[in-house]
Amino acid sequence: MVAPLSWARAGAAMVRVVAATARVRVFLNMDVPLFDVARRVALLASLLAARQRSRGRVGRPAGGDCCTLLAAMSPGFARQFHEALRLLNGSGAGKTGIQSESARQEARMLHLCRVIAILGLVLMVQPARAQFEVLDTAQDAVGSDAAGPGMADANAPAPVCGTRPLSIARMSWPSAALLAEIHARILAAEFECEVRVVQGDQAATASSMSSIGQPQVAPELWINRIADLWNGAMEGQMVRSAAPSFTSSQFEGWYMPATLAGNLGATPTAAGLAEALPQLQPDGPVRFISCPLDWACSIINRNLVTAHGLSGMVEIVEPANRLDMDRLIAEALNRREPFLFYYWQPNAILAQLDFTAIDMGAYDEAAAQCLAERDCADPQPSAFPSDTVVIALVERVFTETPEIARYFQRASLPLEEMNDLLAQLNASGVTIEAIAERFVAERAALWRDWVDAPL
Repeated sequence: MVAPLSWARAGAAMVRVVAATARVRVFLNMDVPLFDVARRVALLASLLAARQRSRGRVGRPAGGDCCTLLAAMSPGFARQFHEALRLLNGSGAGKTGIQSESARQEARMLHLCRVIAILGLVLMVQPARAQFEVLDTAQDAVGSDAAGPGMADANAPAPVCGTRPLSIARMSWPSAALLAEIHARILAAEFECEVRVVQGDQAATASSMSSIGQPQVAPELWINRIADLWNGAMEGQMVRSAAPSFTSSQFEGWYMPATLAGNLGATPTAAGLAEALPQLQPDGPVRFISCPLDWACSIINRNLVTAHGLSGMVEIVEPANRLDMDRLIAEALNRREPFLFYYWQPNAILAQLDFTAIDMGAYDEAAAQCLAERDCADPQPSAFPSDTVVIALVERVFTETPEIARYFQRASLPLEEMNDLLAQLNASGVTIEAIAERFVAERAALWRDWVDAPL
């Protein structure tokens, strides 16, 4: 019979073995597969069932019940089980009666089964605990890695372009479309912005910018033509002008062929034409190609001819439409005849053909108002009124992406440059996008100041 101390020692020894095994498994990151856990549970159940069938036998359960399953388990676990049985039966049977000895062995076996059940649970729990510990450690590491960049991002400066795509309005006329595509490419390349170019027109774009803040950029907005919409948006502090779209605000004027201007020996002026024209065309009046009769500029041109004393020196020609106007100019140039004409910028024809601008003098507000009237009683000289053409931004661009706002504050394009781009666009087979890409590739000397130069 095994003394109580021997049972304690045996149990303690088995617990130490199990604990050591569990520690090794944890250290080596070993785990117990799910099917192995199930087999251990089945083993414990079989042990209890086998013991019930082996009443009256000494020590070992009926063969073929739990021992078959035991043999399928790991050798170490089997050795621990047999060692426990050896300790249980090591002292032999007592001299008492069969009934008493059988009861004692029953108690021992039940105690042993309880120990085995506890050990089995320990064996199952320890690898699972190791798995949880390893998983928790891994999750903590992943969490630390995730938290690290997150914290770094929180402390990092905000993206230059913000967190939303930057929308740019592309108007229907060529110069505005070119500006939209040019700015989109520069912003994407230099600031890594996500840019969306959206179709628009002046009134609808201005209204949308002032109401919902989209699009965020309108690169060429002619303010005088949508004055009410613009003024309302400005009063509501929804939009703001970043800069003029072009470096000059003087878009209308008179021109003459460069060869004719060269004969004058100086920059031609409107005030000096009355003296110069008789020398250039002694045989009769010089043709002045104005704009179509239903355009407001036709009234201004007629009054300006009178204001500069040219009524008897020029023949005013008013074409039927824009195409007729361009045709008349090209034909006069091909004939190499002296002529004057009215035109505006930006426009391809001023880059394609060699013309010289005539200095119209200073702008006079009162004179300009009279010049615009069909029945102006006393026309006086004045330059054409300047036009306000701006790069319009919604207020959010200034407050949320100030570096982008600074870019647009520097992004005024020379009119001569736009005239040249429009001339390139007249070539066969080219597109707005292709011209914009060519500009970005070849004209960095110009646009680099938009990106880098201080205000």
